Amino acid sequence: MHPLVARIHPSIRTSVTAWLLCRLYVWSFLLLQSQPPTPAFLAGGSPRGAPLWVGAVEGARQIASLVGGSAEWWLAGAGELVLLAGAVAVYRFARKDDLPHTAERTTWLWLATPAAALTLPVSAWNFAAAGLAVGLASLRGGRWMWATLALVAAVGFRPESLIVGAGIVWMAWRVYQPAKNPTWGPWAVTLAVPAAFTLFVGIAILLAGTWGISVRTLQTGAEWRAHWPWPPGVEDVSLMAAATAVLVVVVLFARHAKRTPLSWPLIALPALVWPLLHDPVLPATGALLFAVPAYVLLARALDDRRMERPVLTASLVGLLLCLGPL
Repeated sequence: MHPLVARIHPSIRTSVTAWLLCRLYVWSFLLLQSQPPTPAFLAGGSPRGAPLWVGAVEGARQIASLVGGSAEWWLAGAGELVLLAGAVAVYRFARKDDLPHTAERTTWLWLATPAAALTLPVSAWNFAAAGLAVGLASLRGGRWMWATLALVAAVGFRPESLIVGAGIVWMAWRVYQPAKNPTWGPWAVTLAVPAAFTLFVGIAILLAGTWGISVRTLQTGAEWRAHWPWPPGVEDVSLMAAATAVLVVVVLFARHAKRTPLSWPLIALPALVWPLLHDPVLPATGALLFAVPAYVLLARALDDRRMERPVLTASLVGLLLCLGPL
């Protein structure tokens, strides 16, 4: 390793490398398509979604009108940068209790997960997933203000971030140290997530479709599942894959129960189960990016080098397969 590279903090060095390679991999596939997908809101349509997402889209349009260029590329660039920040946060979250090689593997797995297909070319998942990762890393590092702001931002971009709220609150009170941390810290985190959810849902109700913000647009792309297909057919492969991911993570939690804080399954399992509750599954799989502790457990299980490369390769293949339907 070059001496100048060695001076860069491992979290930044690993995250930038993984981010560059994984994102170049998926962007190359996307741009080589005969008709690369362009979201409707970037093709001149009205933005639809949560308040912060609609604000980000309008902000990109304003920047494009003032500075020049395409609103699509401005927004996609911002989405990639926040994903990079999320990758750094994932590394630091994992490094708190694990060795460097486990933190590195966690970062690669998080960026290469098939759920990352929903971050292309750009979507609210970029910002929500990165916000939640930054919030978790800040929380474990005792940076209460950053944790609160990041978690509020995550809810503002994807209100379903609330599903991991119980685990976040539990973690906040477990990491709280009265002698070192401010008294308001855990209370701010405890109240911030439900308060943000109430605020943004209230805004959606009041606007009732104005500027593309309404209750119906807060969660788009999938409906609540009305039935469970049995036996599952070929068309249910995404449902079976999501169910398999839940089973694998449950086994990993059971295997590493002594080293796993209770807050971890309270964060990971709701995020993993969330896609199963929707039909189709794929539009809701972005919630898998919220399951940061699950990637740490998977990284621990891949200490055997013979398993590391096949699992990472399978994850990248799954990412490409998920890009197809999108």
